[in-house]
Amino acid sequence: MVRWGGNREGDSLGGFTRIRKPIEAAAFWAAVLLPVAYVPVLADGIGGIQGAGLFTSLVALHLLVLAVGHRYGRP
Repeated sequence: MVRWGGNREGDSLGGFTRIRKPIEAAAFWAAVLLPVAYVPVLADGIGGIQGAGLFTSLVALHLLVLAVGHRYGRP
């Protein structure tokens, strides 16, 4: 399992430590605000391939940002 923010010398993720917190913050707030995008999609209806694809993409994106931003605010 890859651990974000490893600080061992020679660790390939060591340079990623500086940007981990802003990425987690952006993902957290995206996860908070993304459900607002569901409203117009659901109001228009999901009928058809295009609507279903858009809704599925929104849900997949929401799951991704939830996974990335779930540690935001924790020490």
